[in-house]
Amino acid sequence: MGSRCCYVITCTRTPLHYRHSLGYCLSCANEVDESKKKQSVWKDFVNNICTNSILDTRKGRAGCILNPLRGLSLIPCFSFSPFSPTSPSDDMLFKGLTEPAPTDSKTLYLVDGGLTFNLPFPLLLRPQRSVDLFITFDFSSREADHTAPFKELLLSEKWAQINNCPFPPIHDLVSEYIKHPPKECYVFKHPTNELCPIIIYFPLLNLDFKKFKQPGVPRETEEELEFANFGIFSDCKKAYSIYNFKYPSKKFDRLSQLMEFNVLNNIDIIKENLLVVMERKRKFMAPESLVLNQTCEKK
Repeated sequence: MGSRCCYVITCTRTPLHYRHSLGYCLSCANEVDESKKKQSVWKDFVNNICTNSILDTRKGRAGCILNPLRGLSLIPCFSFSPFSPTSPSDDMLFKGLTEPAPTDSKTLYLVDGGLTFNLPFPLLLRPQRSVDLFITFDFSSREADHTAPFKELLLSEKWAQINNCPFPPIHDLVSEYIKHPPKECYVFKHPTNELCPIIIYFPLLNLDFKKFKQPGVPRETEEELEFANFGIFSDCKKAYSIYNFKYPSKKFDRLSQLMEFNVLNNIDIIKENLLVVMERKRKFMAPESLVLNQTCEKK
């Protein structure tokens, strides 16, 4: 018998259930790739917006005026007062605070200072002004009427600390005030430093005004009660929203009469602290006046 060669030809074929699993995996992989591509597209889109030069300027987002300082030679001086640090850190809360005004550009952009914090203490905290008593009204927006109103005042304290200006310990006192129901008027005093100014703080709150048309004079008619029964920040219609620039006469009268009432309702607190300030003045001015009187008597 002749020799015979035997060839075994094997054909490997993937079982059916394996093929289905493989197809499913490939499909999932394609979906993941497409999802990553979409995320990448959106990420690039957002990055382009955030890094766009349009957002690097205030053009179109702030009022523009001709620069009255153009061409002037400015002398570097204290950024705020003689007590300000000579090398202040650029704090994130007040970033760019120490940047000088540009003198080479044709225009300046005017930005609302309330974007930093919405109380005008920097205008009056310069030590040269020697302010003894602040009566401040805070109309800053809050989430609701019952929300604690001290956010802007705490930022003011932080700003004063950066510039080494005397300021009452707001944070310590607020931690006690928030344990109690809100009030129409708060007083902030330094416990030991008599040279530190006193702050009488009026937040925007409608409390006793709902029941009294004048301090000690209750409301009687339904019309009087309805006039005073309104919310400010808890109003679902957002009548007093920061984005509302028009007020009907009734809403305007409500707000103006509310704050007038709150001041009159706490007038004794104002008078009491005015007396405290006057006593401090007498105390610190007494030695000088004594010397002056002695000089006059000798003459």
